[in-house]
Amino acid sequence: MRGRWTRSFGKLHAMPAALLALLLCVPAASAPKDPVMDALQTELARSYKALSKDDPKNPLYHLAYQAVELRTRTLASVLGSILHDSSDARRSLDVDARVGGLRLDNTHQIKGAESAGHLDASAAGDLPLDDDSLALRQAAWVLTDRAYKEAQGRYTKVAADKAVTAGDADGSDDFTMAAPHRYAEEPAPPPADLAPWRPALKRLSAAAGRHPFVVSSQVTLNSESRRSWYLDSEGASVAQSASSVRLDMTVAGRTADGMALDRSRGWEARDLASLPSEAEAGAALARLADELDSLLKAPDAEPYHGPAVFRSTAAAVFFHEILGHRLEGHRQKLESEGQTFAKMLGEPVTAPFLSVYDDPALASLGGRPLNGHYAYDDEGQPARRAQLVKDGLLTGFLMSRAPIAAVPASNGHGRRSTGNRATGRMANLVVAASKTVPEAELRRLFKAELKRQKLPWGLWFEDVEGGNTTTSRDGPQAFQVVPKLVYKVYVDGRPDDAVRGVNIVGTPLASFTKITAAASDRGVFNGVCGAESGWVPVSASAPTLLLSELEVEKQVKDAEKPPLLPPPHHDPAEAR
Repeated sequence: MRGRWTRSFGKLHAMPAALLALLLCVPAASAPKDPVMDALQTELARSYKALSKDDPKNPLYHLAYQAVELRTRTLASVLGSILHDSSDARRSLDVDARVGGLRLDNTHQIKGAESAGHLDASAAGDLPLDDDSLALRQAAWVLTDRAYKEAQGRYTKVAADKAVTAGDADGSDDFTMAAPHRYAEEPAPPPADLAPWRPALKRLSAAAGRHPFVVSSQVTLNSESRRSWYLDSEGASVAQSASSVRLDMTVAGRTADGMALDRSRGWEARDLASLPSEAEAGAALARLADELDSLLKAPDAEPYHGPAVFRSTAAAVFFHEILGHRLEGHRQKLESEGQTFAKMLGEPVTAPFLSVYDDPALASLGGRPLNGHYAYDDEGQPARRAQLVKDGLLTGFLMSRAPIAAVPASNGHGRRSTGNRATGRMANLVVAASKTVPEAELRRLFKAELKRQKLPWGLWFEDVEGGNTTTSRDGPQAFQVVPKLVYKVYVDGRPDDAVRGVNIVGTPLASFTKITAAASDRGVFNGVCGAESGWVPVSASAPTLLLSELEVEKQVKDAEKPPLLPPPHHDPAEAR
């Protein structure tokens, strides 16, 4: 299965900006009345009471609802003009029905024809935005009926598959019961009013268009308000809220040989006041334009195999792609998966000075808000720190309520987006180094390694857009990270040169053994990540890392020519 990760303003422009939690907590017992939770609890109790008795042989033994309300405002500007000014609001409901029992239920993997499939999806649909109890219950009733019938049908297929296929290598149960948690946060305020930023966005976007080499550019401001409700037949009741704003800027161009290039920058914050000032954003935009100009003039990269340095944010994505996805709990159990690390608990997987953990409870790190923060996961379990690697040794996995042989319970990492069933996923992945050096010393070590390998230059990866990884058995156990800003660092002391058109490729077990040093800095990459349970907001943090060996390949290049005419605002004929 491919896990994919990108900035919210990268290739996937349609993905919403990741949410940053602004928690306003009150004990559940003293929480104000919540009409959405009340209506859903009433319908869940009614449905479960009746449906759990419908088929005594193969009963409905667990029923869960998760509702999400998302309200957004977006303002985008191009060349000093507003491109669009929009707002949106919607509510959705996921219904998870489990038929059978803890040992075997309808979510069990089906081999053969569904060898690539792992879990059935949830039944999902829209909920009314008004807090009308009857309308909310009606929508929940329709989805519950569908979810139960689909669960019955799939359980029949699971039982038939079990009868004619070999036993599972991991014989753990399909689900675990858990103590019900009751938790309520106050509703989030409405999305921030973006009108005060309108003049600034127009000025910033006008500045982006002043460069003749910029083919397209955009400045976008997004504000989001999120409210979620989780409840189940065990008695769990969790209501959470989050608010965020995000400012994104991008400039793009095309080389004479047809390669499309861009530079982008984004800031996440809890409110508009915490975003950079217009002057700070303008200075960052000027740097983006300078970097794009350098890339457009840079030579196309050649295949390379040798030492390399990952700047902190690039190193964070490197670990997310290579390690993080392969430590998601369900991948250790599904027989369609490569199971790279399934039997390596206690064994070395990377340098002994590195440790890795994932902690959804972290709201910020080094002053940067973290996209992956939450108090409770999408199965109603409290967020917990999962220690994945300790001093280079593998120590754990990212777990939902679907157990594996090595880990029998959730550690608060069950996550999903609407229409998908929760699986163990990353939230805030942190790479920590017990032994570090200043960046200048890391650069010296880099050049020394280049000399040792008799290479005149090496690659320094300053910025990346994202990446993807293949974890299934039916494909190569490989990864790809897509750099956006790469420099050649010369042994003889010449100034660094930009290069373009590089992809980082490799296999996980080999790549981790090549990390030889870490700098004393720390970077944070905020983005969204896609896998079997959908797209979820995530963060990753790491120091700058030196690798003794890395392989890169040339990127696929478009054949399209650059624009035949200059932009209208840079056409000399127009100026006359």
